[in-house]
Amino acid sequence: MIVPLYLIVSFLHCTSGGGAGMPLVDSVTLRLVRLVTGGKSKFIDTELTIGEGSNLQRVSTPVHILDIPGNGDLPPVVLLHGITSCSADFAPLAYQLRSKFSRVIAIDLLGHGLTPLPNARNTKPHFSWMTRVVSQVLDKCLPESGDEKAILLGNSMGGLVAMRTALARPDLVDGLFLISPAGGPLSEKEISGLSNIFHISSHEEGTTFIDRMHGKAPANPLRHLMAWVARGRVNSESVKNIFESINPESFMTEQDCQGITVPCALFWGGEEKVLPKQHLDFFRANIPQLSVCNPVGLGHVPQNDDWNFVANRCTEFSNALQNGGENAEGWVRSPRGRKKGGRANATEEGE
Repeated sequence: MIVPLYLIVSFLHCTSGGGAGMPLVDSVTLRLVRLVTGGKSKFIDTELTIGEGSNLQRVSTPVHILDIPGNGDLPPVVLLHGITSCSADFAPLAYQLRSKFSRVIAIDLLGHGLTPLPNARNTKPHFSWMTRVVSQVLDKCLPESGDEKAILLGNSMGGLVAMRTALARPDLVDGLFLISPAGGPLSEKEISGLSNIFHISSHEEGTTFIDRMHGKAPANPLRHLMAWVARGRVNSESVKNIFESINPESFMTEQDCQGITVPCALFWGGEEKVLPKQHLDFFRANIPQLSVCNPVGLGHVPQNDDWNFVANRCTEFSNALQNGGENAEGWVRSPRGRKKGGRANATEEGE
């Protein structure tokens, strides 16, 4: 039941237009998400100080989250999605995580899902706004459950936001579980090449995009539905504005990586076809407390390829942290088989 409901959720959620939203669609979507995960939809008020001089302004933006109560003893886990995605896409993974974690919080990042971009006059979006807003959400949400810190699980762009949040606010972060994280250095030319992957002007380009994202192409007709959804998302004005805000300064430097003081797990699929392998090498060389897992058969969004497998790995990493492991290497070396519920026949290569 979780799979068909998840697909309906994702389909309806993405048609809301990256935060602009149609009330009926949004209402139906959120009801389905609550049904799948047992969570609640909330809007957290955030405020950014933007601009300078005569253009200095304070802009309030409501950030949408899915707040899902858990049944486990592990600290809260916060899910941060990639560009063109949204909190609802984490529904199957969140469903698995809630049995082990005390709370699961999935955030719609700025310009995605039901969270709009800040309405700042005469100012283009800046990628740093993502981190500042996530920190404010954590500041307001964690005390509600008596927690001080959370595990941040970030995929792609969400991985970069997670790293930036750990740098800016280590007091809020217990550990990082990074899934194919963006943020390795890129030149302007390389940024342009990466952006071209997200250029979808036809259905054929949409199916190519979906195939690139996954370790194994989803079966038809799901593949075509996902391609239609992806085309709508990447062509939204919010996503276009975010892409325009990305420049070489948006990414991590060696000094940034070396400044991360919390334990990190890096999950990099063996079928990664979006980000270059030099990013994996860059993070491996520069993040101090880092453990790496290369599961074969999984792609850029392994939480869609095999959500049970990813949930198990995140749980093992979090358990290792709670048991006092500084870099939680045990989560890499403990073999796990594929469990029913995911599509990919995932095996792994620990490092």
